[in-house]
Amino acid sequence: MPSQADTASFGTLPTAHDITEVERLLRSRRYGDILRSQPELVHAASQHLAPVIASGEANLGQRVWHALLSEPVDMIIRCMTADDADGRLLRSNNPFSIIIGQSMIDKRRELWREAKAVLGQSNASD
Repeated sequence: MPSQADTASFGTLPTAHDITEVERLLRSRRYGDILRSQPELVHAASQHLAPVIASGEANLGQRVWHALLSEPVDMIIRCMTADDADGRLLRSNNPFSIIIGQSMIDKRRELWREAKAVLGQSNASD
């Protein structure tokens, strides 16, 4: 069953923002699957954040991620896929989008279409 983040929260048609949020959630779920089999990526994400944290110029999301990356993998996955404001903050600053990524344009389009389908808008144009 879709969570609240999987469905449009206002209006009759989801906006591009709604679709983007669901796409981030779907991507984070995929990252979670990868993290379960490759937990060493947590260390890579921590190293990725280290310079910005050390500089004192980290944004709130980066600071939250920095603290979260010391937790067990299952906790990290639960937090980044949570259907709340903290989950959305983590998804908007997700270091795994750099570490794991989704660089192939076809994969990004596939996730966008999947997000639209989850929101019931699969026939709309890209």
